[in-house]
Amino acid sequence: MPTQSLKYSTPEDVQDLRSVARLLVGAAVEHPYSGVGYLADGAEGELTRQPYPELLDSALRMLTGLRSRGLEPRDKVALLLDGQREFLTVFWACLLGGFVPCPMVPLPGDPARWAAQLAHVDRLLDRPLLVTTEAMRAELPEVPGLAVAPVEGLGGGEPAPDIHRADPEDLALLVLTSGSTGNSKAVMLSHGNLLASMAGKADKQRLTAADTTFNWISYDHVAALLEAHMLPLSVGANQLHAPASLILEEPLRFLRIVSRHKVTMTFTPNFLLGPLNSAAHQLAEETASGGEGLDLSALRHIVSGGEANVVATGEAFLANYAPYGLRPSALWPAFGMTETCAGSIYNRDFPAADAGQEFANLGTPIKALSIRVADDEHRALPPGEVGELQLSGPMITAGYYNNEEATREAFTPDGWFRSGDLGRIDDGRLTLVGRSKDSIIVNGVNYFSHELEAVLEQLDGVAGGYVAAFPTRRPGSDTEQLVVAVAPETAEDDEAGLYRLLTAVRSTVVMHWGFRPSLILPLPKEAFPKT
Repeated sequence: MPTQSLKYSTPEDVQDLRSVARLLVGAAVEHPYSGVGYLADGAEGELTRQPYPELLDSALRMLTGLRSRGLEPRDKVALLLDGQREFLTVFWACLLGGFVPCPMVPLPGDPARWAAQLAHVDRLLDRPLLVTTEAMRAELPEVPGLAVAPVEGLGGGEPAPDIHRADPEDLALLVLTSGSTGNSKAVMLSHGNLLASMAGKADKQRLTAADTTFNWISYDHVAALLEAHMLPLSVGANQLHAPASLILEEPLRFLRIVSRHKVTMTFTPNFLLGPLNSAAHQLAEETASGGEGLDLSALRHIVSGGEANVVATGEAFLANYAPYGLRPSALWPAFGMTETCAGSIYNRDFPAADAGQEFANLGTPIKALSIRVADDEHRALPPGEVGELQLSGPMITAGYYNNEEATREAFTPDGWFRSGDLGRIDDGRLTLVGRSKDSIIVNGVNYFSHELEAVLEQLDGVAGGYVAAFPTRRPGSDTEQLVVAVAPETAEDDEAGLYRLLTAVRSTVVMHWGFRPSLILPLPKEAFPKT
C-alpha cells in the first residue's frame, strides 16, 4: 500500500488520516504543549515530561530503525519492553509504519514455560521481530529461529519522512489473551475498532484537552494501552504513567499521585480499593499529625474494571476519602474486554443505582455498541432474564489471529460476539451474575481453569481426570480466590504423603499463576460428578 507524506500542519490535514496514526499526529499538531509524563519507579514525585511532538519525533526515528531491519507493512512486531517511554516509542513506530505490534511480558522463574510461550508466539504471529532491551535479551531462553532486535540500536537515526497510509479495516494491534501454558490467543484489533472505541469512550467519559489522566497498569493489559494512553491522546489531554510496582508496593501512592498532579480521570482494577480502604486510617493519623494529606477535588472519576465491583468496598472507599474532596460519584464500575477495545460499558450512577446490592451493575454501553443477553440458542431475552452477554459494534474484534476455530466459537450465527459472561439487562443497565466459561479472575487478571487442571493432573499422586480449579468469593471480598479440588491416590492413612501432595499442588499453582490458592480440597473420586 502507498505511504503518506508527513506534511501535516493543520487539523484538516490530520483528518485526512483514516488510521490510528491520526491520534498521535493530531495530538502533536493540535495540542503541542500536552504530552506524556513518566513517573520513576520508587519515586512518586520524579516526573519526566514528553510533549506529544517529541513522542511523534521519537517514534519516527524508531520507524527508520525498524525499516532498516527490513520490516514492511503488515509485519508483526512483538514488544518485550519494561520501560514505559521506550515501549510507547516502539509501539507508535509500528503503528506509523503499518507494522502490527503485540505487547508481551516475561514469565520469570520458569525458563521452560517462558521458552514455550515465546515459541508459541513466534509460530502464531508468523515469525515476528521481537524488540527488547539488551538486558532482557540476555535473559531470553533459547528459542530456535527467534528474531530479536535490541531497542538500543534502533532509534538513533533520522526521522522517517513518511508514514504508512492504513485503512480502517487493516489490522492495527494484536493483544495476547492470558495463556499460562503457551497457548495464548491473539486478539485482532483494527484501526477502525480502535478509532470507534476512542470516540465512544471520549463521549461517555466527557474527556477534553483540559484533563489529566493517570495510569499504573502495564501495557500488556489492554486497559492501560487504550483506556489510559490512546484515549487521552485522542483528545489532547495530558497523561501520567507509573510502573505497577510503584503502586503495588504502597497502594496509597495511587491517591498521592492523583492529588499531587491534579488528576481528573484514572483507571484501576477493583482489587486496589481494598488496600486503599485499609490505608485510610493511616492517612487520617498522618494528616492529623501535620502530614501532607490529600486533595482529590480535581478527580472527576475513577474507572474500575477487570473484575466484579463489590458495592460495600466501593461505598467504603468513597466515604473514607470524602474528607479529602473525593466526589460521591467518582467511582465508575465498568466492563470491557480485550475483544471490545477495553472499557465499553460504564456505570456513572454508582452507588445510587446499586443500593442494597452485593455487586455493582455496569451501566450502559458507549455509543455505537449494542448489547443483549441471549439464551442457549442465541435468542435475545427480555429485560430482567439471565443469559449470556453478547455484544455488537464497530469496536468489536473480528476474531483471533491464525485461529479460525476460536474465532468461529466466539461469535453467534448472526455475528454477535459471545463474552462468556452471564448477565441481565434492567432498564438498559447491565448486571453480570456469573460466567459461562470456566475461568477465574484474581486481581483483575483472567485465568482459565482447564490450563491449571491439566498441569496438576501430571503431579504424582493426583488421580488423572479428578482435578477441579474454580473461583470463590467470600462476602465483601475485593477479588475472587482460587479453590483447587483433587482426588489423591495416596493411602488413606498416609498423612505424610498427603501433605507432600498438597504442598506440590500449592507450589505448582504459585509457579504457573503467581499466587497461592486460598484452599486445596483433597476429595474422594465420587465427589467429582462426571457428565
